Amino acid sequence: MWSSSSRTHEIFIKKHGPWLQGSFQIPGTPSTPSSAGRPRKSFVDCSERSKRRKTEQLRKDVEPEAIVFAAETCLTTSGKRSAATCKILKHLPNERESLTKSQYEIVRTSDKKQWHCYSILVQEKKTCYPNPDLFTVTNSLAEVHLQSLLNHTAERLVLYLEEVIKTRTESGRKIMKLSTKWGCDGSQQTQFNQKFVDDSKSDASIFQCSMVPLHLTCGVNKKKRLNEDEKRLISDRKKKIQDELKSKMGILVDIPKVGFGKTNNGNTRRRFFNDPETYADITGVDFRLIARMKIILEVISSGHKIDVEKFRQYTLDTDYVEL
Repeated sequence: MWSSSSRTHEIFIKKHGPWLQGSFQIPGTPSTPSSAGRPRKSFVDCSERSKRRKTEQLRKDVEPEAIVFAAETCLTTSGKRSAATCKILKHLPNERESLTKSQYEIVRTSDKKQWHCYSILVQEKKTCYPNPDLFTVTNSLAEVHLQSLLNHTAERLVLYLEEVIKTRTESGRKIMKLSTKWGCDGSQQTQFNQKFVDDSKSDASIFQCSMVPLHLTCGVNKKKRLNEDEKRLISDRKKKIQDELKSKMGILVDIPKVGFGKTNNGNTRRRFFNDPETYADITGVDFRLIARMKIILEVISSGHKIDVEKFRQYTLDTDYVEL
């Protein structure tokens, strides 16, 4: 057809234009599905690794809040409203503090023994703050009486550690010491569209002082202050252990890094605990203590449900391993 048109576009269109503008059907045979290869699994039946691989692009392209909202909406429209927030919360346990009241009430219907009444939580949350009469809050200032803050912090710690404190001697319970640290910081920020009562005030800069509790001790602190010779001995011993760890095992322990932090990281920890006998010879610590500490740390970070009583007994037995 192209040759008969002298290989000219205009002649080709003139001769065969009607045929080009028409329609025709090409006969074919129905395709049969191939039985070769592994059959595809549903998403529910896939392993955790496959699920992460299949949702990798989705997690990159969509923000977590949108994924949570879509999952909740899908479960709600399918008639599983009460299960919507529960299933999401199962995978996002840290989100329970950011639930709205209505969301919390929906979750609570699934297990009222685990999820307490919302009004009780509100009342308990108020007990975490000092007496409101000791606050001073204006449109440019927020402060609390320091001694009242320290008293309230100590009271809450004693309440939380009540079972532990009961195990101490009576003389130890009478003398308790709360150690804290404090600091201050300032920053500049974008000003908000708001009017101050006093025109001389501004929110362009913020200055903050804060206090953080460190530890609560029972009894008299008998910690001995080291002299210069003792400090030197400790420093020399530490340097010797660091050198042996580097020469024999090829790891750097507690060495400052340029710019930030130290060399103590996950890889160093794993290599240290994987060979407790060698490290016991270098450090002089009983290898059983190193092995037990490895198990304790692995259990704490496993994320699995554990037998609390057996774990408690295991940790108490570790306390009697000789250093």
